[in-house]
Amino acid sequence: MFLATVSHELRTPLYGIIGNLELLQSYELPIQADRLLTTMDHSSSLLLKVINDILDFSKIESKQFNIDPAPFNCREVFLFIISNYIPLIGKKGLSIYYYIDPNVPDIMNADSVRVQQIISNILSNAIKFTKTGFILLNIFIRDFYIYIEIRDTEIGMLDNILMQLFDPFFQIKVNNESFSQGTGLGLPICEKLINLMDGDIEVNSQFGIGSSFTVRLPLFDSEYGVCRHPEYRQNFRIGLYFLIIICEIIYNLFRLQWL
Repeated sequence: MFLATVSHELRTPLYGIIGNLELLQSYELPIQADRLLTTMDHSSSLLLKVINDILDFSKIESKQFNIDPAPFNCREVFLFIISNYIPLIGKKGLSIYYYIDPNVPDIMNADSVRVQQIISNILSNAIKFTKTGFILLNIFIRDFYIYIEIRDTEIGMLDNILMQLFDPFFQIKVNNESFSQGTGLGLPICEKLINLMDGDIEVNSQFGIGSSFTVRLPLFDSEYGVCRHPEYRQNFRIGLYFLIIICEIIYNLFRLQWL
């Protein structure tokens, strides 16, 4: 309760700082001042994320966190999340492949804000840890559940890392140095949010090859548009599997060149 109160009080002045920094960015500034402003904006945004993580985690632990399900267009939400990360993906020279099964409903009844938070966190980690290769977002339906799979070609994880992955404040380290920024609360919060929505998450990883995070959420009161299976989407599944095979072959060939 103390953490929740403190986190809330810290966010109020921080919003004022971020708002003023955004206003300053609209003015023409000298190059050096613009660089300092960009650093300040990045640092304040990172601090806000840390505070939000602490607030969410403390609310969940004290059983004061509520899930607010409501109908939303899940297809639009998935595209919106991807579009937010395209600049970062392009900057790192990575590729992203997105596939949504024709059977995925147009309208899904869940907490859209928390669904975005979960996918964004996992996708952000995949981008952060992937130096070369690609990221795949695969969404499909099975047994009245929606599956959201995020695969990458990052460093991969050993079994001892996987066992601690969802522990609060745990951070992956490489060469005794932290490989990420933040509190180490992102994945623990994701797992708790998924459980609150009656879902689960599965992780598969192979060291040196990559990892796969699969979120499973129940479909309650889902709805389909008038045209459930547009003709142009009928052969997407075959194309996806072919694309996955080609990507894996190219990536493995690339790795063999450097062995």
